[in-house]
Amino acid sequence: MNRAAYCSTGVVILACASLAAGATIYVDDDAVGANTGSSWTDAYVFLHDALAAAANGDEIWVAEGIYKPDHGAGITPGDREATFQLVNGVTLRGGYAGLGKPDPYARDVQLYEAVLSGDLNGNDVGWDNYDANSYHVVTTDSVGGSTVFDGFTITSGYASGVYPGDLDPHTKGAGMYSIYSYHIIRNCRFTKNKQRTEGGDSSNVGGGGMYNYGGGPTILNCDFIENMSGEWGGAVYNRGSWGTQFVNCRFIGNISGYVSGVMLQVGDTSTFTNCIFADSDSKAIFMMNWPTCVLRNCIIANNHRGIAAVSGNLVLSNSIVWLNGSTVAIEEGCNAEISFCNMEGGKDAIYDPGGSLVWGDGNIDTDPLFVNPSGGDFHLLVGSPCIDAGDNAAVSSSTDLDGNPRIQGAAVDMGAYETTGSPKDVLGRTIEIVRGLAPGSLTNPNSGDALVNKFEAAIALIDVGLYQDALNKLKHDVLPKTDGCALRGQPDKDDWINTCEAQQKVYPLVLQAIELLEGPI
Repeated sequence: MNRAAYCSTGVVILACASLAAGATIYVDDDAVGANTGSSWTDAYVFLHDALAAAANGDEIWVAEGIYKPDHGAGITPGDREATFQLVNGVTLRGGYAGLGKPDPYARDVQLYEAVLSGDLNGNDVGWDNYDANSYHVVTTDSVGGSTVFDGFTITSGYASGVYPGDLDPHTKGAGMYSIYSYHIIRNCRFTKNKQRTEGGDSSNVGGGGMYNYGGGPTILNCDFIENMSGEWGGAVYNRGSWGTQFVNCRFIGNISGYVSGVMLQVGDTSTFTNCIFADSDSKAIFMMNWPTCVLRNCIIANNHRGIAAVSGNLVLSNSIVWLNGSTVAIEEGCNAEISFCNMEGGKDAIYDPGGSLVWGDGNIDTDPLFVNPSGGDFHLLVGSPCIDAGDNAAVSSSTDLDGNPRIQGAAVDMGAYETTGSPKDVLGRTIEIVRGLAPGSLTNPNSGDALVNKFEAAIALIDVGLYQDALNKLKHDVLPKTDGCALRGQPDKDDWINTCEAQQKVYPLVLQAIELLEGPI
């Protein structure tokens, strides 16, 4: 095994244990050895102790478990100011199997979830009981691009400082608070972090999931799910940062009275590629005090509001803006350019009192034919007008949100997903969805596995060129077990999926695979 491929290092600033530069430090909350960090057997139990021992060039490998910033040598239990502070040049990597598993070096950030939690008392219930939680679960200060934070769930931070926000850092960044930093964040999930300011004006406060000031971090393959801010940016608040990049990120179900998704302010420059903004209860993106926001191959859907700009520069290309309370609002004096996008309502639906909008080539206003937008599946169905409708010159990533190559056809697809046109790929995605269905949505405990077996049998037929046999299996052996709601408005006696919500996740994909098999292979 190439263990270097799994290397990880994290950082919290403290006195140093004597480990040579470039060392691997192990953390496992189940370890019962010498607590030196030298192996899985002798791993540190507390992440804070490993961070204290780490130096530039080290890596910290963290096994599955729940780690809290108030645990460790020299830390006062219950101290809300305790935080996991990243150190320059250290890589912190979670998601290892750890002690007691057949291969402790096995790494899967979902299967072996490493949770960094600000719930110091362990008593969070929904959004309640946050008063004693950490102000910031993770922090950075002036770290460079060799600092890596990879493979963690960050949750239960509570930035509840006191006005004025400019004087109290605890009014921002409950999940992660970063200043003047250029670190790399990847494969992370920010969820259930909360920001609320006590008293006074709400200016310059926010960022339930993340706050960035100065610097320009790179955020890759991260999810911001159900974070909250009482003010600006339920998911993210960027203020005066330069060159911040979000690639393959999802901003889903974040909450705020003003800006649920991303707040960009004070000359901030941010780029979003292959990202999804969905199910926000206010604005998905808000711009003020002259930031620059570039969105390429993004989807903005199912939000109370889409994009609003009081001032700044907005560039939107190869993207889909659909099913929002409003699409784009541009105040007088803003600069905006939209090209090769599917905009619901077209140019007429955009608020542009100053007439500064540049309405470029390739824009359309047609139902994008998402697979299941109400269920959060924004892949494109066969026949979508967004397929091969983008601008190749605006493509900045060689892959889409799923990791599939761009470009598959004559031109790049609009949106975050590239349609492969392969029935095998569609069936593979269907298998993943079926495996994720709640047991209560299946007719019996074996129905899910039985459906998966039928999909795998169809794939096997495709692999050996028996396309008609695969088509017959899907039409006659699978479709009738998933179509009751589509045909009769409710599950019927032949269905193996017994809720319409679950059927809607599977049935359109079965139809898509059938249509692809009926066409030229």
